[in-house]
Amino acid sequence: MPAARLALSAVILALAACGGRPGPFEREVPTPPRDGAHLVDGPRDAALRDGARADAAGRDGARADAAAPGDGAAPSDAAPAWQCVVEANGTLTCTLAYPDGPGPGSWLCADVASATECTASDGLNVNPGWTCTSVARYLRCTRTPQLPPEGSGPWYCWFDPAGARVCSNDPVYGEGEGCMPGLRRWCDGSVYDGWGMQSCGPDGTWGPCIESPEVRPRTLCACYFFFTDFTCCELASCIIPPGTDGWTCPPTSGQLCDYCSRAGQCQDGGACLFTNTGESSCASDCTNATCPAGYECRVIVDASGRQSHQCVPQDLSCWY
Repeated sequence: MPAARLALSAVILALAACGGRPGPFEREVPTPPRDGAHLVDGPRDAALRDGARADAAGRDGARADAAAPGDGAAPSDAAPAWQCVVEANGTLTCTLAYPDGPGPGSWLCADVASATECTASDGLNVNPGWTCTSVARYLRCTRTPQLPPEGSGPWYCWFDPAGARVCSNDPVYGEGEGCMPGLRRWCDGSVYDGWGMQSCGPDGTWGPCIESPEVRPRTLCACYFFFTDFTCCELASCIIPPGTDGWTCPPTSGQLCDYCSRAGQCQDGGACLFTNTGESSCASDCTNATCPAGYECRVIVDASGRQSHQCVPQDLSCWY
């Protein structure tokens, strides 16, 4: 665990099921830098923090914003074809202006391992080739990634703010450690252990990590993680794709298992819960209510020692 996180004030949390049984664990976890933020811990595989999610290591793309055509349909006067240019160093940059999408909706997409994964709260799957499942309030769909037909890989792909899919075979986007003047990358801030940016200077060395936790990679994953989690970057190397500048996550709905970053954002008396992996999401009060399938009612103890009964996922994760 980074020293910056250890510097944060720590709270010992013990969770118990509503039946009054003592919680099966106690662990020291950092207090989020938000007044009133609640914390939850659980018997989860600690390797998750190290990216031991089967499909996380290959994350190399991110969806643009809701302005992109959600169904992937090109206007009648535009052909859905790749347009490639040769860069000064001999590498290729190829752009697909109208990539295929699952259907109408405000989709957030990322290349995860060997698949493109798109998620939306208002999505509708009407296009063939996608496999979709419901996760919390989102529809999550996957398909084989679209790659340029010419040139050779490996390809490093992302989505630009206009919704186009961009792929490059320049290894600088896959290395992560190389510093080329003008490049920027996501970094782990030293103040809150939150998202920050670094720029590569003219001398070929990385500058300081400028932390701005509200600005995160343009992925839904990053919205669920206030604390830096490098599996949420647009590219696996965490190089910030050219033509992009991260984003401020759209306002949360506050519904059960939607993302949050501070107390008071969740509906139905819900707490904004932070796990020991850095994930933050909304719970819902279950003092006089039954939790939905896949959730259980637990006693949550916040940083000030106050207790409340909250519906939380049985595996304590809304994202993974």
